[in-house]
Amino acid sequence: MAGSSRPRWKTNAGGLPRREERDAYLSGEPANDDRFIGVFAHELEHAGGYTRQDATAVARKLLPDILSYNPREPTRFPHNGRTLTDDAVDVFLSLYTNGKVTEDKVGRTATY
Repeated sequence: MAGSSRPRWKTNAGGLPRREERDAYLSGEPANDDRFIGVFAHELEHAGGYTRQDATAVARKLLPDILSYNPREPTRFPHNGRTLTDDAVDVFLSLYTNGKVTEDKVGRTATY
């Protein structure tokens, strides 16, 4: 959008993030992830149909990219750690698509 001060993820011709921006996120420290909130929110607006405000709120939940864990509390993903049987992909898909896709249809496995 013209005149917007929101950070933009520079893309290649296929609409994918350029390698430099992707690498900056992947190689950066989670403590600095807040600089990518606008980028994540922009993607959520397009992928999930979120409003700008809701997309920003979801991006703030996803960043920083740290999984917190308190051993004094029960383990329950995504709020406190994750067990081997937690289906993190289903949680991500639901957030990413704003509830339009809620599972990957792979199911859980008991071979841990």
